[in-house]
Amino acid sequence: MTEEEVPDTTFLKWVVIILGVLIIAVAIAIGVILYKRATKLAEKVSEPTIPQPAGEASTLPNQVFGEITIEAPQGLAAQSIMTSGNRLLVTYGDDQGRPLLIVVIEQNT
Repeated sequence: MTEEEVPDTTFLKWVVIILGVLIIAVAIAIGVILYKRATKLAEKVSEPTIPQPAGEASTLPNQVFGEITIEAPQGLAAQSIMTSGNRLLVTYGDDQGRPLLIVVIEQNT
């Protein structure tokens, strides 16, 4: 019987080792990025801030606004209340449900 030569697989072994290390490194990097984003989001949620309009930062106090009462015009009732950015849109209508008045309230001021 004749003996066959065994091919040299050293190069392939190194390629597999390097690819394995790269896969592990990328998985660790993704884990670290997700952890940093999650803790950054938790910090933002725990520290409430009040957005202030540009140019008026020194005139507005840094405090949380309380509740206010918005009186409906006589003969009208509030039909819907929606927010749009930092504005509050209150739609008033008559008894038949027809919208007659939309009041826009700037929440920052």
